[in-house]
Amino acid sequence: MKTAVAQFKAKLGDIDHNLRRMNNYIEKASAQGCKLIVFPEVADTGYQMEIICQLASSWDSGRELNYLQNSARENAIYVVTGLSERKGTTVHNSAVAINPAGEIIGQYRKMHLYPAAPAYEDRHLEPGSGIAIFKVADLTCGIIICSDLQFPELARLYAISGVQLLLVLSAWCVQDAYHWRTLLAARSIENQIFIAAANRVGTDASVTFCGSSQILDPSGAVLASASEDDECLVIAEIMADRISANRASFFKLQGRRPEIYQRLSESVLGKI
Repeated sequence: MKTAVAQFKAKLGDIDHNLRRMNNYIEKASAQGCKLIVFPEVADTGYQMEIICQLASSWDSGRELNYLQNSARENAIYVVTGLSERKGTTVHNSAVAINPAGEIIGQYRKMHLYPAAPAYEDRHLEPGSGIAIFKVADLTCGIIICSDLQFPELARLYAISGVQLLLVLSAWCVQDAYHWRTLLAARSIENQIFIAAANRVGTDASVTFCGSSQILDPSGAVLASASEDDECLVIAEIMADRISANRASFFKLQGRRPEIYQRLSESVLGKI
């Protein structure tokens, strides 16, 4: 399956501008034969907590989601993107998956909110508590957002649930660019899955992003990647049979010892 990752520079607080830019990328990806396009974290509002909290809209009535559903339908492509979401009195850093019919097939809310300067997401946003698993053509996909990448338990949960392609939506900062590339490779290698990772470029308020969007195969090899600062589409072919080929000699998930992990976890927790 030909897959595109949009390395994207959102304009902070300008939702109309960002939606038009996203539509342009969707059109380009579709014209190049891609079946799926992945955008970064909060691509609608940009990444700044006060702006997110001010502009986040309800997905029941928000025009942003409706606009992207129409774009997916008009271009006959799967679209996965980060969006700000207002749910009652709370705001989430969320992601949505839309199929070529314009239907929502997956929704995820960032589980591990960034607890440090300059963002302090945990002071502004409500964390999610569920995962999102859905089909894109013949591939089983899952979503994580940015700092979720630092928690291997979540990627492993997706892998043992049958996910073949993990989509990582991010606004990863430039000072931690090495961590970004290292963790993407680690999550791919340890779970023997494809990863399509879309990161921001540019600067929002005091945060500069490191780009380096990538598509990795189940061995952790980089199939396609972007620079640290240019907007672009990163495109690669993702084929399910490469997962089975990679796992043929050594299927790492089969060597897990969950019954021991449970016992040791209970032992450690009992001492806290």
